[in-house]
Amino acid sequence: MQPRRIVFEQLFHVFTPRYFMMFNSHTLKSRSVINVAVCVVSFLLISTPVWAEKTLQNGDVKEETKPHQPVTVAILGDSLAVGLHSGIVQVARDTENIKVKKYSRVNTGLVRYDRYNWTAAAQKISKKDNSNIYIMMFGANDLQSIREKSKRHHFQSEGWVKRYNERLDGIIKAVKKPDRKIYWVGLPIVGKSNFATGYKYLNDIFKKRANANGITYISSWDWFASESGTFQMSGKGADGKKKMLRAQDKVHFTPQGYLDLGRYVAKEISLLE
Repeated sequence: MQPRRIVFEQLFHVFTPRYFMMFNSHTLKSRSVINVAVCVVSFLLISTPVWAEKTLQNGDVKEETKPHQPVTVAILGDSLAVGLHSGIVQVARDTENIKVKKYSRVNTGLVRYDRYNWTAAAQKISKKDNSNIYIMMFGANDLQSIREKSKRHHFQSEGWVKRYNERLDGIIKAVKKPDRKIYWVGLPIVGKSNFATGYKYLNDIFKKRANANGITYISSWDWFASESGTFQMSGKGADGKKKMLRAQDKVHFTPQGYLDLGRYVAKEISLLE
């Protein structure tokens, strides 16, 4: 491609003196005005892509980016992830290029594989679902023993920790692909003291295994805490308005709380940018 200066000079070459001798003064003036207009328009078309600039109402010009590529989000996890799915669906409902798929299931987790084997399920899901983004949220039901045939590995015991880490790693490896972003959302603050201690313990594990496997860990603990860092049933949401956020069990959320959970996660992963 020739430099713009050369193109411009070539376009305006029609105005050199040798052409001026061919017309009288009246014709010369008319032709000159027309040629100037044609050349200026042609130069602008050559130099500026049609998608690159947009004139604002105030007359300013801003640069536009190309349209966003379609994004598909797959959500895996337990009952909290079911609510997270509903929240993200509402957040993205006005965005045509975002689709959200639900694979989360209530009454499941990483402990009771006798009920539902999430490692095997993640492998099947990943093979058939090529979503750009995978979001996982587990742990709500995991403060219990891991059962293997006739043996039980009690919560936080050496055998429990070993098997729980293996299951975490197995799920992450099952969904991990070079062109896929994976996020693990930690457990939120809860109102039951025995649950709170256990959930903090699980969050430490989630963060360590996420880092070890090269995926992003997102902490949600402080999102729904009071200004003093304690549990609250109601408070300011993601939009700054006060509302009822938590369900009566002090673990799960109200529909409005799940909407805010979806807003927080969407912001963390830059889903709507």
